[in-house]
Amino acid sequence: MATTVQILTTNYSGQTATITFSPCSGGTINLGSHIVPYNYVSDNYTGDYSLYFADYNQTCTFSIPCVTPTITPTTTPTNTETPTLEPTTTPTNTETPTETPTETPTETPTNTATPSTTATLGVTPTATETQTPTLTETPTNTPTNTETPTETPTSEPTPTPTTTPTNTETPTETPTNTTTPTNTETPTETPTNTAYPPDTYFFYLPDGSGLFPPSNPGDIAFGFGEGSVTYDPNVRQVYLINNIDKSGFDHTSEYSNLEFNPFTLTMTQGLNTVILTRDGGSQVYINAGFVELNYLFDTQPSLSVFVSGSPINVVLNIDIQPTPTPTTTETPTPTPTVTIGLTPTATETPTPTPTETPTETPTQTPT
Repeated sequence: MATTVQILTTNYSGQTATITFSPCSGGTINLGSHIVPYNYVSDNYTGDYSLYFADYNQTCTFSIPCVTPTITPTTTPTNTETPTLEPTTTPTNTETPTETPTETPTETPTNTATPSTTATLGVTPTATETQTPTLTETPTNTPTNTETPTETPTSEPTPTPTTTPTNTETPTETPTNTTTPTNTETPTETPTNTAYPPDTYFFYLPDGSGLFPPSNPGDIAFGFGEGSVTYDPNVRQVYLINNIDKSGFDHTSEYSNLEFNPFTLTMTQGLNTVILTRDGGSQVYINAGFVELNYLFDTQPSLSVFVSGSPINVVLNIDIQPTPTPTTTETPTPTPTVTIGLTPTATETPTPTPTETPTETPTQTPT
């Protein structure tokens, strides 16, 4: 009867995956490329499944455990002969003393027969003692009883038939060692991370899907309209770039300079390159873990639309403007003259007294 295996995924629902199936019976079956969720119907469904998402370069695996037959232990009875022994009875001869009376004329002794011991087969016989009657005394005669030991004839033992024991087979359970199957854990192949060069990014959303922030290193997305994803690098409306590229290099410090400085964004995939620059209408938002660049100027458009699954080289050249250093002009500060604790004394300046200089007046002498 065929069984349906429904293959689901939370992170890649709606994506196309190449599905490979390795059944428990051996070999490998390529189930082809299908959009997840996908239903696989088959009688042979136990084994390992591998889903490769080319758009994300990711491989997911899961396993349906193989059915192991259960071995039922079989108990084999071993017949052991247990001998049954019949007890053999050996009769015991008991010697009974017989009193022999001494006869007197008036005394008639009565002899009592000696009891015989009868052996009964299969039981231990108890000798039954028959009492010997006591002689009756006549008042006139006092007989003296002399006890004469009479040997009682030894009874020949009655041959006891020997019972041959019948060996009864008692079944003995012999434990059979049952092999308990051991569940062997099948190692899951962990895909090896490929070393990527710095500045490498990949699309993380399908073309035409809703736009949401990049959460993983190396995520990049282009958006337009009301938040739809596009692979056209010439869209110019929205560019979302994670701060950490696919190689693991962190550009957070570098991208923090985008908000207030001119920059050039160059993106290359294969032979296609687009160059975008910031102009007066551009908008830059610095978010936790990623940057959002809106309405950039298309300096060099790409000839073709980018595709999913191929690396995109992203380079941001930021022209950091120098901060002008202000020039300090020294302003002279007048220094006041302070006279401490002294009362100025007026100094008398001597006024020079004019001194008359005699002038010689020439005297005219008559000739």
